[in-house]
Amino acid sequence: MSSRFGIVYYLFPLLLLITYRLLLPDYIIDDAYISLRTALHLADGGGFGFNAGEHIYVTTSPLWVILLAGVRLIVGDVILASSVLGLFFEAGLLILLVRLGDRVSGSKVVGMIAALLLVVNPVFIVTSGSGMEIALYLFIILLSVHLLLKEKYAFGLALAALTLWIRFDGVLIFAGAVVWSLYAVRASLSWRTLLYLIPSGAILLGYLLFGELVFDTVIPTSAQRKSMSSPLLLSGEWVAGAYATAREFVKVMIGKSGYWITGLSPLVLLLPFLGIGAWKLYTERNRNLLPLLLMTLFYVGGYVGSGSLLPRHFPWYFIPLLPLVCLTTGVGLARVASFITQRSSLSRVAWISIASSLVLVWGVVNWFAIDKSKKILLANSDGEIEREQVYAAGALWIGAYLGDGARVAACEIGTIGFFLPSHVAVLDTYGILRRPEELEQSYIEMIKTYRPEAVLARDRFEIREGIKKEIKGEYVWHRFKSLDIGLRSDLAPEIEKHLDALPEIYESVKLDKEPYSSREG
Repeated sequence: MSSRFGIVYYLFPLLLLITYRLLLPDYIIDDAYISLRTALHLADGGGFGFNAGEHIYVTTSPLWVILLAGVRLIVGDVILASSVLGLFFEAGLLILLVRLGDRVSGSKVVGMIAALLLVVNPVFIVTSGSGMEIALYLFIILLSVHLLLKEKYAFGLALAALTLWIRFDGVLIFAGAVVWSLYAVRASLSWRTLLYLIPSGAILLGYLLFGELVFDTVIPTSAQRKSMSSPLLLSGEWVAGAYATAREFVKVMIGKSGYWITGLSPLVLLLPFLGIGAWKLYTERNRNLLPLLLMTLFYVGGYVGSGSLLPRHFPWYFIPLLPLVCLTTGVGLARVASFITQRSSLSRVAWISIASSLVLVWGVVNWFAIDKSKKILLANSDGEIEREQVYAAGALWIGAYLGDGARVAACEIGTIGFFLPSHVAVLDTYGILRRPEELEQSYIEMIKTYRPEAVLARDRFEIREGIKKEIKGEYVWHRFKSLDIGLRSDLAPEIEKHLDALPEIYESVKLDKEPYSSREG
């Protein structure tokens, strides 16, 4: 295709992305609400904390929070801000994939295929639309790769260092970028090479100072808490965790993920082309994917090497593998297509017709896979939107009856915290919203210490049973759908009079807008 039609290579993936976003409205998940509530407080002048005025380093994505707060000041709603930013960085990510495919293979067709494959992957398209920072993360990674390939090492390493501001595991991405840069300049290695590290060093130093000055710790408490789940190296538990994590990285390539996204995707049919693409790049000694390969290997190796079973619950940990997989598969598909067309007597029109028909069939089949994945994410066994809806309803309900300084205990803090009024704080029974010295305390110890006015927890966590056993008579319990509601016994007689309001709140709550109560104070 002539250069004047080159924009088509970008338009196809972008139009598909927009179509999916229109047909699959964003659904904000519990973890995303952590950044959203923090951004809401930051935008409203309440500080960089999940609980207003409380400096606990709960978010692992300070840059995402800053961007959300900034855009929220313009659009007036932090959830709308997440949608705007998400679509913007998704579009930028697809453009970078097309350009990188061109760099790798000399053809934008490969880049276009890679971008299309990323969009149609159910794990990416569903998770990226859930309010998380994943599109920004991948966008910065690919931008870093582009700069490194252009031998602009200082800027490329600076962007690789910036990933740490987006996700704490960006340290693995930065390590891969440093190794590639040292390899690339090995022939001219000297003390002047260290100058390349000055911008990235400044960004890393800024990250450390930010954590130390604002939160008195350089490592987010959520990262500290989750690291406690890592078993001893080479123990039986470590082997099981490493295997489970490695399996999730394989599953994400075919559009599946542990607990959320389990619908059958046609992406499994493309695995042979992934192998063909990898072989072609290897035999040609193609170095253009090496920076991305090293970053990805460090990233995957870090998670598998931790041996923790925890990551398998969260699809976004595995998505950074996809750009490399999509580009390599694009190379394989282009190679097979070229091989067939060169040996066929069919006309160009016939091939275009065949290709168009295959794309149409693929789109229909893949739509069913994505749609099913979306429904699995949203639904419980009764077909209801359950977790976020019931959390939001419970938070709005209890928040209406609690005054300044009150606390609500929760195991999954995101949705509950976001829908509570800002004068009500969250007490985290799991441990990511705690001071460092409290990380190892049990939730029973936390309840005894802080005596929260209410407890909101899904029945699957059995927190109700634990509190009833260890702190007898302290809370009066009620069940609403899957939500256990504990009211402190001295407050229960007055608050439980209003339990009849819960079903109405549940039916009317809007998950895609800021609740009025969260903007009041």
